[in-house]
Amino acid sequence: MWLDVASRALPAHATLAYSELGLTEFADVVARLRGSPATQAAAERQRLAQLALPSRCLVVQEQGEPVACGCIVVDGEVAGIFNMVTAPAQRGRGHATAIVAQLLQHAAATGVRWMYLQVDAANASARHVYGKFGFRDRYAYWYRVQPHQGEAR
Repeated sequence: MWLDVASRALPAHATLAYSELGLTEFADVVARLRGSPATQAAAERQRLAQLALPSRCLVVQEQGEPVACGCIVVDGEVAGIFNMVTAPAQRGRGHATAIVAQLLQHAAATGVRWMYLQVDAANASARHVYGKFGFRDRYAYWYRVQPHQGEAR
């Protein structure tokens, strides 16, 4: 999905208290909220540790526990939203909307003109959140894999 930030006034949304984390700490929160196995969590930590572009990683906490998170990575006039995750028991409470609003405000303040993100076509609740801000489908993609031994080609 994509958004032309330059041609759109960003809507005001309620904000929640959030913390800004460094990339390594953020990777740990993402892994925790996703329930990622240790090897996957380590790979995400390594990927984020190598990030050389400006970023802003936000986490919403309740009673000292992370319940939602999201990150923006800025590359000149283009920025991407990554690792948007909300704990299953916390969904539908506005956490993702508040995070996206903060990330978009940050993007606009730093001169970003276009935003993008990837979201599964079947993830209706996430697509609804992004749609509130004017994100629209840009293109679809799929993964191609070799069939397993014995499967029809």
